[in-house]
Amino acid sequence: MIFSNWDAYENKATDTTQEGLENEITLLGNNQSISLVSHFAKSRTATGGPNSHRPDLSYGIDYSKKFNLPEYGPFDFNLSHRYIGDHIDWTGSENAFVKSVDLLEASIRKNWYGNVISLNFTNLLNERYEKPATYSQDRRMVSFGFRKGY
Repeated sequence: MIFSNWDAYENKATDTTQEGLENEITLLGNNQSISLVSHFAKSRTATGGPNSHRPDLSYGIDYSKKFNLPEYGPFDFNLSHRYIGDHIDWTGSENAFVKSVDLLEASIRKNWYGNVISLNFTNLLNERYEKPATYSQDRRMVSFGFRKGY
């Protein structure tokens, strides 16, 4: 089964011009799904310069799979990748271009007697980045989660 959507837009206000294309396609089946997302856009000020915090290019992929192993029972696996292109941002003293970043995250979740336990991996590629600029983000991190339902 395939789901998809796309948006095209052009917004012309007195202080900004924005135009671009966003799309997403999702494939479902066999206890798994994969989604491809992309964002191609130009957001410009009235003088033609780029707007802060808005990359011209970003894209990603999300993958989910439900497993049922005899030894462990059912659990969910999720993998997500996002590329965020270079863009202009306030660095504390000036507007400057900040580098692009590739973010990769993974998680394993298991329903355990009505509760959800999870193992989460963030920033698997150990990227050093600031988002927004001057706000350093954590490097690679592993966390354990527990959610109790009532």
